[in-house]
Amino acid sequence: MNEESLLRQERRQARRLLDGLIGLLPAAPRAAGQVLRPKAGWPASKAAG
Repeated sequence: MNEESLLRQERRQARRLLDGLIGLLPAAPRAAGQVLRPKAGWPASKAAG
């Protein structure tokens, strides 16, 4: 496996983990999504879950 595909795989796992954590939050307020979004660099809809 080359380095690029390893990085891509790690990124995918990190995203899945963060999505899972966001999904566990009971009715996470939109503000929490706005706090997470700039740090992770994802679209607001993704962060809001």
